[in-house]
Amino acid sequence: MNLGYIQHFLETYTEFRIREITTDATLLVGHFKRIISHEKYGDVLLDYTLLISIPFEYPKLAPKVFEGSKKLTVSPESHINYDGSLCLGTPFRINALLKRNPSLTSFFDNCILPFLYSVTLKNEKGNGFVFGETEHGNRGIILDLQELFHLSEIAQVAQMLKILSKPKKEANKLLCPCGCSKRVTTCNYFYRVLSMRKYLSRSEWEEQLDQLKRG
Repeated sequence: MNLGYIQHFLETYTEFRIREITTDATLLVGHFKRIISHEKYGDVLLDYTLLISIPFEYPKLAPKVFEGSKKLTVSPESHINYDGSLCLGTPFRINALLKRNPSLTSFFDNCILPFLYSVTLKNEKGNGFVFGETEHGNRGIILDLQELFHLSEIAQVAQMLKILSKPKKEANKLLCPCGCSKRVTTCNYFYRVLSMRKYLSRSEWEEQLDQLKRG
């Protein structure tokens, strides 16, 4: 792990400090109390004690974030996992964000803060998650992949994952997942295949395909 990520984060968010360093992770803790503004949804006071566990393999592996003041209910509706960690999004979305910008500060700004803003607004006003939410479990991952790929059927998602998880020479001979019955390279949809190859690596897409098969 690049310790510069942690140093920059601690300089940016001075509420946090290092609590513990183990062989597996660095644990940060802090009481975050700030008013966060949004042009559409207004000002929201965030007042939480947060614990951020940063794995040694970061940014290859994402941090786990826990809300230590027990203000959030552990439930799927609040998007709090049963181990108490915040459900910040589907793994492939978070992995893609970390690939684009591995900064811990960026992870906090783009994953943690929007989550806390949404869940606080939901609890105060009874709204849903204003920035959108994904179902838990395999169904949520499939729905998110359908949106990301612009595909409507599970079989189409599986075919897209098959294409993305194979070497290009082999994958480019497969049928397009859009359902046109053409080879993928001859269809206009091929532009999305090319963009998704940049989104995650072949092995990372293969992991998603294996998870889909496991159900």
